[in-house]
Amino acid sequence: MYLLGSRFFMMMAVSFFMNLNILYLERTFGLVGDEQGMWVLVALGLSLAATAIGTIPGARISDRIGRKPVIYASAVVGAIGMTIVGLAPSVVVACAGIALVGLGGGAFLAVDWALMTDIIPKASAGRYMGLSDVVEATNGPAATTVGGAIMFVVGAGLGLAAGARAAMLIAVVMFALGAALLTQVREPRREHPAGV
Repeated sequence: MYLLGSRFFMMMAVSFFMNLNILYLERTFGLVGDEQGMWVLVALGLSLAATAIGTIPGARISDRIGRKPVIYASAVVGAIGMTIVGLAPSVVVACAGIALVGLGGGAFLAVDWALMTDIIPKASAGRYMGLSDVVEATNGPAATTVGGAIMFVVGAGLGLAAGARAAMLIAVVMFALGAALLTQVREPRREHPAGV
């Protein structure tokens, strides 16, 4: 259950930009219309490419050093990326941050699934995989709700741009919560085949 909680917060952290990018770009950089649409596509394309790039190295490294260290590293990379997004002086810098989030997210997704299959009881695998699907289905709406509320509250007091930036920065807290819950997960010892 700690792993499911960790998965929820880590995936939620990755979802903040994906679900709130239009409001973020409009309120932070004043982008609207076609220009906004172009940067949304650029950011999402960078995120997808970086996610794909992060999966294979993340999986291979986890076979050597274990699953949890790679997940912790992906949380750090993702948190750095979202900090860059939250503080970015320009949309180009924000896109660089999104690429880091995608890289960390790709490694996380590959390795988290592997850790889950390593530790879930075989007799109740269906139940835990079902719960994992619930986590996947609810993290996006949760990110939208939390991020939107923060955007509204901070924006009402400090201005629209500050609200949008705060909504991105809260993802750093979610990465930290995901990593903290992971500390309670006991990773099984791995047998290393010859040559690995």
